[in-house]
Amino acid sequence: MKRILLSLAVFCLSLYANAQAVDSTATDDEQIQKMSIHGYVDTYYSYNLNNPANQDSYGSTGAGRVFYGRHNEMTIGLVQTKAEYTTDDIHIVTDLTVGPSVKYVNFGNTGTSLLIKQAYIEKRFNKLSLTVGQFGTHIGYELIDAPENLHYSLSYSFNNNPFYHTGIKAEYHFCDYFGLMVGVVNGWDGITDNNQAKSIISQAYIVPADGFEIYLNWIGGNEEGTDAYRHLFDLTSSYDVTDRLSLGLNASMGFNRIGQDSINTNWGGAVLYAGYELTDNFTLGIRAEVFDDTQGTRNLGAYYEGLTLTGSLTMANGIITIKPEIRLDQASKDIYFIGENNKLTNSQSTIGLSVIGKF
Repeated sequence: MKRILLSLAVFCLSLYANAQAVDSTATDDEQIQKMSIHGYVDTYYSYNLNNPANQDSYGSTGAGRVFYGRHNEMTIGLVQTKAEYTTDDIHIVTDLTVGPSVKYVNFGNTGTSLLIKQAYIEKRFNKLSLTVGQFGTHIGYELIDAPENLHYSLSYSFNNNPFYHTGIKAEYHFCDYFGLMVGVVNGWDGITDNNQAKSIISQAYIVPADGFEIYLNWIGGNEEGTDAYRHLFDLTSSYDVTDRLSLGLNASMGFNRIGQDSINTNWGGAVLYAGYELTDNFTLGIRAEVFDDTQGTRNLGAYYEGLTLTGSLTMANGIITIKPEIRLDQASKDIYFIGENNKLTNSQSTIGLSVIGKF
């Protein structure tokens, strides 16, 4: 009898120990699922058919291109490492970038803060969420992250609108087809504010049908000095025509009102996108755009037209993406460099190849 009781006791203890081991493993797995670290490396080569001696495709204004402005040179764009911690109601993000393009991406930051692309804390309350910190802008169709865009180079509208904001925002999803966002931020592109005034951001998210999304965006505030208000209105939309064909639209209009006499300057642009999946791992995309800054509000002082054709080939289960790209730019005045003497002309054409690796 004693042997039977002893055997039962040992059996029960072994079951308890196994149960504890399973629970411990489950807890570890659960923690692993909550924490993730990922990122990418993007590299590119670009050849400017103008063959400028200074190897500059940015143009004399410095903003004809962004992130993609070196001629006949193999270089790195960005190296990103993004850590995320997520639970049912908490989302914490640390998004750090290094590389030559950091001075454009996070240009409003200084010192070690220049490495910060995003750093925020999000708290969810059912349909409501609150976010505080530095987060990417809600404006525009394209993103800074090269793996997330069909094209490697970025549009004029993207280049001349905000990249990120620092502040607080609240989002409320009424249903799967409609949501609103409103927030208070320090302005455009900077951890610190350039004055004591704040800007207001807002967004309306609408899904009229499956595969059809519309975003109505706005930012406004006194950010240009004493009694100088800057406003930007933005419409972003995407539509999946078929499983393989998608269309996109981005249209924006911004203006400054300076002084009590209401001197107004403005800028604006429109971009059309089309992407077609020729195969499961190759997509062909085209982007046509116009951008008007003839008043020089965004320091360009010209009217621009652009046409970009890009292929996107994914390999190694989506880890590596290769993007060959042809881009044509034309301006209403001579701003692009050409030839051995770096003379100026009103157009340029580039051929490029980017290789992006994700982890």
